[in-house]
Amino acid sequence: MSFQGKQLPAELVETVVRLKNHYDEERKTGKFVSTKDAAKRTADALGIGIATVKRIMAQYKKDGDEVVVRIKERPGRPPSSMCPIAQPIVRKFIRTENLGGRRVSIGRVCKFLSSKHGIDVPKMTLWRALNRWGFSHGEGRRRNSLKEQDRIIFARREYLRAKLANRNPDGTLKRPEVYLDETYINKNHSCRSHGTLT
Repeated sequence: MSFQGKQLPAELVETVVRLKNHYDEERKTGKFVSTKDAAKRTADALGIGIATVKRIMAQYKKDGDEVVVRIKERPGRPPSSMCPIAQPIVRKFIRTENLGGRRVSIGRVCKFLSSKHGIDVPKMTLWRALNRWGFSHGEGRRRNSLKEQDRIIFARREYLRAKLANRNPDGTLKRPEVYLDETYINKNHSCRSHGTLT
C-alpha cells in the first residue's frame, strides 16, 4: 500500500511509533540483537520510507511523547458557515461576558472559540452567524459591544414567566409541558401556497 503524497492515518502513525520504540528498547536490552537500525526495520516492516519514520518520530518527540495527527487544511477560501455546535457555546460566552460587565467583540469571540474549543472561524463568517442567531452590536456607555437583541431577551423572559406560572408552590406541574426541537419547527416548510385550493 502506497501512502506517497497522502496523509497517513492515525492508526498507522501510532503503529510506527510503537514499533520504533519496541525496536529501540530491544536494541538497548540485548547485546546480540538484529536491530541495529530501528528506523530501517520499522520502515521495511510497514512498507513506508525511512524518512517518513524519522519524520513521525521527530514530531512524536516534539509533541511531548504524544501521538498527534494534524489534518492538513485544504487550500482555498475559509469556510463560509459555522458549525451548529458553536451556537450554544458562543451564546453562553457572550452572556457571561455581558453579565460580568466585560466588553464583547467579534475578535474576542474568535479568540475564545479558537483557544478553548479549537474552532477556527473567520471574523466575517462569525459576524453573519451572530446576526442570524439574534445578536446585535449595541452601544454601551463608553464603547460598543455584542449583545442579544431585545426581542430575544423579551421572548426568553416571557417563556420563563410562563414556565413559572405553570408550577405549583411545591414545584410540581399544573399542566403537562411539551418540548419541541428544531426538527418539528422548520420555517422553510411553511409557505402560503401550501394547503390552499384554487
